[in-house]
Amino acid sequence: MRYLLALGTAILFIGCFFQPERIEEEKIDNVVRVFWHEGNNFSVMVKPSGTNRLKLIRFPEYHCDTDAPGVRIFTDVESDKPMWVSSKVGFGGSVNWCVYFVDIHIHSEKDVDGGGWNHGKFGSGQTSVIQ
Repeated sequence: MRYLLALGTAILFIGCFFQPERIEEEKIDNVVRVFWHEGNNFSVMVKPSGTNRLKLIRFPEYHCDTDAPGVRIFTDVESDKPMWVSSKVGFGGSVNWCVYFVDIHIHSEKDVDGGGWNHGKFGSGQTSVIQ
């Protein structure tokens, strides 16, 4: 039992100091919908310019470190301009990917829609945004 406790503590300790193998910063333009799944779990639907195709981009919910601001939403986009996202995400290592920040720039709080979530055998559902 002590061995399992020590192993669990070591894994948790190592996970707290996760250093990704690769860090990507990105600006995503032409966001048409924002989905809030739960907690800090968000995704956006993007319509690339010049196409009629929609693309769903989901962001990880895990923070890379305790100082990472995570997901922030700003209502600073003019009504006639497209919404956008800037992000810094780490890939690789013990948790595969994590968020330094995801800044979602929207017109107003009404642009955030509920999204689905799934915890496997522990249940699934749909988040409702209170307006």
